[in-house]
Amino acid sequence: MGTAPGPAHDYDVVVVGGGSAGVAAAIAASRRGARTALIERRAYFGGVAVAGSVLMYCGFFTQGGSSPVRVVGGIGLDVLRALEEAGLNVEPHHTRSDNWVVALDQEVLKITLDRLVAREGVTPILHCGIIDASASGGVIEAVRGFDDNGGFEIGARAFVDASGNANLAWMAGASVDPLTDEARQDASLVMRMSGVAGDVSPDDLLAAITRENDGLTEPLPLPYGAVGRLPLTGDLVAIVLDLPVDALSAVDLTRAEMRGRTIARDYFAAFQRHLPAFAGARLQATGPELGVRQGRVIRTQRPSAVADVLRGGPVPDTVAVAGWPMESHQGSGPPRYERIGGPGWYGIGYGALVPEGMDNLWLAGRAIGADADAYASVRVMGTAFATGQAAGIAAAHFAIFGRHDPSAVAVELEAQDAILAL
Repeated sequence: MGTAPGPAHDYDVVVVGGGSAGVAAAIAASRRGARTALIERRAYFGGVAVAGSVLMYCGFFTQGGSSPVRVVGGIGLDVLRALEEAGLNVEPHHTRSDNWVVALDQEVLKITLDRLVAREGVTPILHCGIIDASASGGVIEAVRGFDDNGGFEIGARAFVDASGNANLAWMAGASVDPLTDEARQDASLVMRMSGVAGDVSPDDLLAAITRENDGLTEPLPLPYGAVGRLPLTGDLVAIVLDLPVDALSAVDLTRAEMRGRTIARDYFAAFQRHLPAFAGARLQATGPELGVRQGRVIRTQRPSAVADVLRGGPVPDTVAVAGWPMESHQGSGPPRYERIGGPGWYGIGYGALVPEGMDNLWLAGRAIGADADAYASVRVMGTAFATGQAAGIAAAHFAIFGRHDPSAVAVELEAQDAILAL
């Protein structure tokens, strides 16, 4: 059997999941003075940005306007500054959907997050899956991880679930709301292509596949979404292939991944036949993983709601600010956008991060509580940095003082340069 990184309660805070939310949570908890471990099943931090080549940070800015208005500061902004110091241009780009995004590079992002996690005194535990949680009466005592040596326990006083699919919350016995196939957000398989000459728009890709489908007995699904250039390689990234999938099922993920790769191959062949810009191009990569948008829905004390998004502005006990519109990927056709009301931003309350019936667990990133419409906004990576920072501070405060205190969390968020209002 494997050996544990330390005895039970060797850490104050354990964060499960090393994507945007998990990195922010771990760094925030460590800055608050908590001994913190960050567990990630992959070989690197960065989550789907790296694993799925979703190389666009969405949610750092409000929608529209002649210049970007930033709604995420704190650790999210620290990451952008570190990427810039590493040679990446992090100036936001305005998209056809009237949003502002930051293009990324996988290798720069990986090494930058490694350095930030190490610099902040967080204990990184990569290649570690979580298979169980020791919990009783709403209190988690330890998680059971595994590697190729076997299983081992990692204990703490407080925990953050930034796993995306809310795996830790589910293992600990948190209440799960049902999610139908019709309500679930589709996943995307990203295509990265080199050697594409000149400007290419989503309309160009749609026209190519429309032409390709003429006469086909089994037409390809039409591509809708976004395209963009990566900042160092100049590769073209196309996020235009959506697939319905149950992200909790290995069988369904296998089906969707294999089908997606086949469609991507056929897409690229059609692009080369019908678009001169692709004459000398190469399909560098797909994914390699699907960019999953939604897994479990955990019942929380006060989930973010569509009314919050449409009204805009703060909510009670605001601990994060969101600026990305409700972007829904459900069924065929292009993604559907609905703007945030009022000032163009809205608050996410402390209660959206706290699962019902759990005392020492906080949710972060796309695991937080939200109704179906609000979820289409809160799930993006920029917002995940903000909710992750809030969850990390809340967990650290609980580990140190043994209680929930949203007001104290807000004070520490401001001390860590997070944005709680505009």
